[in-house]
Amino acid sequence: MVTYAKMQDVYATDKILGRSTAGSGDVEEIACTAAGRALLDDANAAAQLTTLGAAASSHTHAASDIASGTIATARLGSGTANSTTFLRGDQTYATPAGSGDVVGPASATDNAIARYDTTTGKLIQTSLVTIDDSGSVNIPTGQTYKINGTAHTHALGDLSDVGTATATNKHVPVGNGTTFESRQLASTDLSDTSVATGANDDFLQMKAGVWSNRTIAQVKTDLAASTTTAGVAELAINTEVDTGSDATRAVTPDALAGSSIFGVKSIVAQLNGTTALTTSEKVYFRIPPSMNGMNLVSVRGACGTGAAGSSSSGTPTFTVKNVTDNQQMLSTSLTIDAGEYTSATAAAAVAINATYDDVATDDLIEIAVTTAGTGVTYATVTLGFQLP
Repeated sequence: MVTYAKMQDVYATDKILGRSTAGSGDVEEIACTAAGRALLDDANAAAQLTTLGAAASSHTHAASDIASGTIATARLGSGTANSTTFLRGDQTYATPAGSGDVVGPASATDNAIARYDTTTGKLIQTSLVTIDDSGSVNIPTGQTYKINGTAHTHALGDLSDVGTATATNKHVPVGNGTTFESRQLASTDLSDTSVATGANDDFLQMKAGVWSNRTIAQVKTDLAASTTTAGVAELAINTEVDTGSDATRAVTPDALAGSSIFGVKSIVAQLNGTTALTTSEKVYFRIPPSMNGMNLVSVRGACGTGAAGSSSSGTPTFTVKNVTDNQQMLSTSLTIDAGEYTSATAAAAVAINATYDDVATDDLIEIAVTTAGTGVTYATVTLGFQLP
C-alpha cells in the first residue's frame, strides 16, 4: 500500500491532486483557494449556498435591488396583462371603465370650448371661443359670426347702448337719434304676420287691420290706376299702342314713336311707265330731316295697271341701297313673281337687313332693277320708315 508519506511532496500551499490536463496521464497539482476549500468541506448544497451567500428560491428583495432587466408582467399583478388593460392600485390588471380614445392637445386655454379635430371622433382641439364659469360666451374681435350658415358683419357692440334693463317680452331696439333704446311693441303688432309663406321680394302690408305677407302682384292690384285714382300703371309697348283697345296701360313717348299711330312715313318710287321695265332702271332720293333716325320697316313692290303689265316670264327683282353708307338695306331682295302684280304674294319674301336699316338726314337711297322680267309696266317700290 502506498501511503501519503510515500507520495511526491506537494510543491506549494492551496493545491489538490488530480488532473486538469485533457486526457489520461499522471496526477497533477491543481490550484485550490481558501474559498474553494470552504465549499469542499460543506456537508450539502444548502450549506454551499450559505457559503456562497446565494438567496433561496423564494425570498424578498428591496425594489432598489433591481438594477437592470425587465420584470415579466405576470409578476407585477394578477389578471390578464395586455394592450387593453392597466395595473390598478390593488395590483390587479383591469379594463378601463367607459369607452373611446379621445386625444386632446398638450395644453389648452382655460374656459375654451373643445372642438372635434377632423371627423374621426377621437381627436379634439381647443377653440378661440370661451365660456366662463358664469355661462358668458366670448367670441374674439374680428371673427365672422354666422346664423344658419349666413355671415353677419355687424360687431357685437353695435347694439351696446340698447336699454335692456327694462326690456321684457316684445321689446325691440329702436334708434332714438343717438343710441338704441328698448321699446315695447303693441300686443297686436305683427302678431298675425304670415311669414311662413313668404317668398323672395314679398313684404309686409297692413291689410284688413292685420299685418299680412303680400306679393308684388297683390300690391299692384291694390294700387291700380284709373282715370280717377292715382296708382301704379303698366307701360304699354308699341304693338299695344297699335291695337288701341287697352284701357289700363300707360303710353310712353318711345312706345308712341314706334307705333303705327305715330305714323310710318312712306316713300313711293316709280321706276317706269308704259315702257317695259329694264335692268337699267334706277331711282334715287334723299332722306328728309323729318325722317332722321328712322329705320326701314317695310318694302312693297307693285306693277301693271288693272289686268295688264305683269311679267309674262321671269321674276322682276329690286334692290335697296344706302349709297351714303355703301350698304345694301335688304338681306333678301324684293321680288314680284311672274303673272303677279304685287310682292305680297312672292314665293321669296323680302327681308330687311337689320344691321343697315337705319337712315339719317340727306342719306342717298338707291332703288335698282336687277331682273326685269318680261313686259313689266308701271313698276313701283314703296319704302316705309319709322322711329325705332
